Amino acid sequence: MPQEAVNSAEEFLEPREGRQIEVGVKQTLFGGAALATLAVFDIEDSNRAVADPDDDTGDYSVASGKVRSRGFEAEPTGRVTEKLDVILGYAYLD
Repeated sequence: MPQEAVNSAEEFLEPREGRQIEVGVKQTLFGGAALATLAVFDIEDSNRAVADPDDDTGDYSVASGKVRSRGFEAEPTGRVTEKLDVILGYAYLD
C-alpha cells in the first residue's frame, strides 16, 4: 500500500506491505437471548510509517521495519432483562 509519509530527505517511504489472517466463531446461547463471538488473528506488517525520533517538528517519518501482532478478541452480548442488554468485549494484543 503506497504511503504519503516522507522521510527527512523529503522522499516517500517504501510502500507498506503485509498479511493478515483472522479466524472466528459465533455461537447463539440461551435460545437466542445471548451471542458469543471469539476471533484470533495474526498480522505481519512491514514499512509502517512511524514518527522519526530525530525530528523535533513531527513532519518526518521512518519505516518501522517488520512488525508482528497476534491476539484474540472475545465478545459476549445478551439480554439480561427486557429493558437491559449487555455487551462485553475483551481484546488481547501481543
